[in-house]
Amino acid sequence: MTAFNSNVYTAQTDGVTSIDTSIKSQDLFGKARWVFATGISGTNVIAQNDTINIAKLPVGARLLAVVVDQSAAAGASVTLAITGNDGSARTFVTAYDANAGINVIKPSEYTAALAAETTIVATLAAANPTDDVSYEFALLISLPNG
Repeated sequence: MTAFNSNVYTAQTDGVTSIDTSIKSQDLFGKARWVFATGISGTNVIAQNDTINIAKLPVGARLLAVVVDQSAAAGASVTLAITGNDGSARTFVTAYDANAGINVIKPSEYTAALAAETTIVATLAAANPTDDVSYEFALLISLPNG
């Protein structure tokens, strides 16, 4: 079995950077931040293919993970996907079973820096969701330096 080392680990091992000193800024990207949003709450009639606009992310931001907190199961066969468009259609979280996943943490499938301001959207699909389900979202993002 071969062990591979990252550039940060190598610098620490070679004494260029110690564990006690901060890692050089060139080895870090941006600032990690959480965006908390309430999508639908209260008494709502939700239909198949309805969308929830979660937040707008700026140019250069990276979506790292999404937390979805549902107040109840969304209904049989209902899926939820997280997408956006920065000039190209992006799928951050492929549609998953929203009936089984009431509280889920999903890593983003696209983590490159966004080329344009991008609205992050949740789409409920595949069947009509249960009414009166509340949705809350937490987006773990990385913002560019500056």
